[in-house]
Amino acid sequence: MLFCDGFDWPFGDAIARQTSVGLPPPWYDANPFGTHYNLAAKGDPPIWAFHPGGDFNLPQNADAHKPLYAMANGEVTFAGLWPSGSWGNLIIIRHTWPDGTRVYSR
Repeated sequence: MLFCDGFDWPFGDAIARQTSVGLPPPWYDANPFGTHYNLAAKGDPPIWAFHPGGDFNLPQNADAHKPLYAMANGEVTFAGLWPSGSWGNLIIIRHTWPDGTRVYSR
């Protein structure tokens, strides 16, 4: 079993990923943890969902096609087109702490 070695930011240069205590500027969270958003198609009744993570972006879509990195050591449990198609391509990584606690990043 591969144990998690701590978490770094999944984007930016190597120094920013390892040393930032907050989002490294100019990154921002476009859809923060705990917000609610509508899953319904335009014109349909709303289907409200709770956002369980963050969506990290650069201004004016400057993050498009930038590299992403795993946040920590772990095991890939899924890689491909998310079945509903709503998230596009997705990688899910299971991170295991030495005490056996498991957390997942997407």
